Amino acid sequence: MSAHNALCSSTSSIDLNNLSPIQVFIRIKPNNSNDQNETIPFKYSSNNTILTLPNSPPLSFDNVFPPQSTQYDIFESIIPFLHLPLYGYNSTIFAYGQTNSVADLMGIIPRTSRYLFAAIHKLTSSSPSIQYQVRVSYLEVYNGRVYDLLRKNDNKSNNRLHSLSIRGDNQGNINVTDAVEIPVHNSLELENILMQGNQRRATAFTYMNSASSRSHALLIIWVERRERSTSSLSREYTSYLGRLNLIDLAGSEDTSRSKAEGDRFREAININTELFQLRRVLDALSASSSYVPYRD
Repeated sequence: MSAHNALCSSTSSIDLNNLSPIQVFIRIKPNNSNDQNETIPFKYSSNNTILTLPNSPPLSFDNVFPPQSTQYDIFESIIPFLHLPLYGYNSTIFAYGQTNSVADLMGIIPRTSRYLFAAIHKLTSSSPSIQYQVRVSYLEVYNGRVYDLLRKNDNKSNNRLHSLSIRGDNQGNINVTDAVEIPVHNSLELENILMQGNQRRATAFTYMNSASSRSHALLIIWVERRERSTSSLSREYTSYLGRLNLIDLAGSEDTSRSKAEGDRFREAININTELFQLRRVLDALSASSSYVPYRD
């Protein structure tokens, strides 16, 4: 389905005011002929919200996607979150799973790029008083440090950039110091930037994945909405800044199965440690804890 058709079929049913602030989806990996001995039987409820595994209590999700689900099925479920930055709100989408879980088909980010600019075109066409400006940053977290995938490296002897610093401001916002932000005007420009960044992203061969991601990638899309005053003589604008974070987490890795050694082993340990720390943050948030270990 094209971005235009998806936009027309979904926007009429989106209620941003009643959108649940946190949603969790699970996609069941299709059977692989090489993994028959490790296939776990499962059942899911008729409304696709309860997953039952052997010797485990029922697990509750906002949506359970069975093995036959398509990439578009997954994308359609996150469309409401793509509208939030268009109105000055922040939205974050994490993708997380075992390494090499999904076939190499068009995924969330290219679909999001096309959908986002189709939505902007529709909004600006229907109201000449609205303007949008879009900027993008692309970062990776590799071995506990943050690197800019869009900054060209002038150091010929070292393929990896110097790590960037993370700072908090007076409003409690967390920012990466000196991260490159590139203006983009259409989905093609955004996807080209994504391709350039992916060429710099840390990947390596393991026995579970020939091009395993060795880092977490953060594509940050800044969406500035400017609305001109309703007065025909006024040149004043009201500005809203929204942020869409699309985060591809490196897959959790069983080092005994991936046979990681040396640098690959060290990367795997860092990946698993970072995923554990992320879980601690999410656990604290879900429990409304007075202390959330963001810094970890």
